[in-house]
Amino acid sequence: MSVNPCGKAMAASGAFICGPTWLRNLLINTGRSFIYSTGASPWLAAGLIPAIHHVRRAKVKRVRLDMLGHSLRDHLEELGLSYGESSTHIVPLILGSEEIALRYEGSLRERRIFARAIRPPTVPVDQCRLRLSLNSNIANLEPLVSALKELV
Repeated sequence: MSVNPCGKAMAASGAFICGPTWLRNLLINTGRSFIYSTGASPWLAAGLIPAIHHVRRAKVKRVRLDMLGHSLRDHLEELGLSYGESSTHIVPLILGSEEIALRYEGSLRERRIFARAIRPPTVPVDQCRLRLSLNSNIANLEPLVSALKELV
């Protein structure tokens, strides 16, 4: 059996379960949320098929994204900047004060690098940060790293 979420990478909502016929029958006949809620639209279900194929073929992009994340964290360490315990392609650049986070956000925006400042109440007062969201289409990190070097 496997439970497969349909959010984010699949650009949908909900989830689906794969398993043997006996499990399918059990869930259909005893699953309260299945019995007492509206099922997914057939259009949504049909749209998941190409999304599943796309996600399965995207291994090279996932590996590249992982490498970009590692590289960015290495650069941040070299600059003495904190990224917390991030190990994914979404890297928080923890800056401390709201003023510093907004200054970094504005300076990066001037260079056409879009990184949102995350401020209270979303994070504690002294934990303001930028959210650096990488994607596998980024040619290189040099523009971001150069901009951060100037800001430090």
